[in-house]
Amino acid sequence: MIETTTKIFSKDGTAAIVISDDRFLFLNLKTKQGKTIGTTRKEAMEQLRNMGKIDDFPNI
Repeated sequence: MIETTTKIFSKDGTAAIVISDDRFLFLNLKTKQGKTIGTTRKEAMEQLRNMGKIDDFPNI
């Protein structure tokens, strides 16, 4: 099985969201750390809001 991924970068380029077939992953490109923020777009949006990062990703 081939997994597809999409990367969406923040407006300032310091973070990215990686969307795969089964999860949304938030990556901090400065610290090189990441964490799963949900398995659905709705969960990911809620987590971004809770993290105060929702405005950094207008294209999600």
